Amino acid sequence: MATMYSNLGERERGVEFAKKAFALIDRVTEHERYYITTRYYSSVSGDLDKTIEAYQAWSRAYPRDQAPHTNLGVQYLRAGLWEKTVEEEQQAIRLDPKVAVSYSDLVTAYVRLDRFDEAKATAEKAFGQEIDSAALHNELLRLALIQGDQADAQKQIQWASGHPSEYNFIGLQATNANYLGQRHAAREFSKRAAETARRPKLAAVAASFAAGQASTDALLGSCDIGRAEAHEALALVSGDSVPAAGGAATALARCGDTAEVEKWAAAVSKLYPTDTIWNSVTLPALRAAVELKRDQPAKVVELLQSAVPYEGGQGGVLYLRGLAYLRMKRGPEAAAQFQKILDQKGAYGSATYALSYVGLARAAALSGDTAKAKKAYQDFLALWKDADPDLPILAEARKEYAAM
Repeated sequence: MATMYSNLGERERGVEFAKKAFALIDRVTEHERYYITTRYYSSVSGDLDKTIEAYQAWSRAYPRDQAPHTNLGVQYLRAGLWEKTVEEEQQAIRLDPKVAVSYSDLVTAYVRLDRFDEAKATAEKAFGQEIDSAALHNELLRLALIQGDQADAQKQIQWASGHPSEYNFIGLQATNANYLGQRHAAREFSKRAAETARRPKLAAVAASFAAGQASTDALLGSCDIGRAEAHEALALVSGDSVPAAGGAATALARCGDTAEVEKWAAAVSKLYPTDTIWNSVTLPALRAAVELKRDQPAKVVELLQSAVPYEGGQGGVLYLRGLAYLRMKRGPEAAAQFQKILDQKGAYGSATYALSYVGLARAAALSGDTAKAKKAYQDFLALWKDADPDLPILAEARKEYAAM
């Protein structure tokens, strides 16, 4: 139950069952003890190092068991260490080639690494052995949207129609609409995704879609809309729900609502005092967003230092640091942050990815590299050729490009 709820994005409910299992750990076999212990570390404590160590101990004790390798791959995904995920999932498949989740996690890692052909080949290998799962089709939809393959995207969407996890597929369409600058469409997809998630009473999942839209609106400077969406997300779940309310908190931080952000952050820190990603990435990023709103870019860079070991999977951190360097008039450093995002489309195919072209253009202009700046503006305007015309950042980019 702990595993199922965690996989569904209902972390708080997963924690409840993980604690119950851990309380009964003296009644189980050694093999089951490894499973319960690792689930406890990953769900309850969130201590990434201890979780990884526990899975490694499990794999040494049971060298023919694929489960520790599969789950270790998931932990490396959390940390943005996708090459290590590939190694672990490949080993899991060698040990047991009939476990669907190993294939879907491997496909996920390949997509994040922009190794798209290998991602497709892995999915086809699974299908060829009559192995199928929603996670596999979800990643294939992500890949189709990234590559602009409308035919395959529709194929995956049709597969998911009526499926219990259909909300994930609708959510991906919202993400893609944001990537293309189509905010009105993104909001509609997000609403549909939330409504679909409410049917099986997955409140935290439903909240995450509203929170994601709030975060995007705040990113684009629409704080009135972003605040309303953030409070809508928080109303669906307890204020300390993670990650459901995380996007809402990000929106409020980007809009400078310091007191509300700190109140929520204190509640989460009390619940998860040892959570690595929360303490090293999410909380510093929230506070950094507030500092950027206060026009304290040096403080932003300082706060985000703890996120460096895990920022491979954190496009928001890279983007925030890039904005800070822009404020500090440090063009080369800013450009490096935005380029990291643009170099991995499979990891950051979202609004942040698109806006990184504008960030790169502005950073290049600061450094006097007009040709590079023009190219970045051209790439952005081509990507957003069908974007909603009322987005301020689009008008700004056009004006800046025309002035060059």
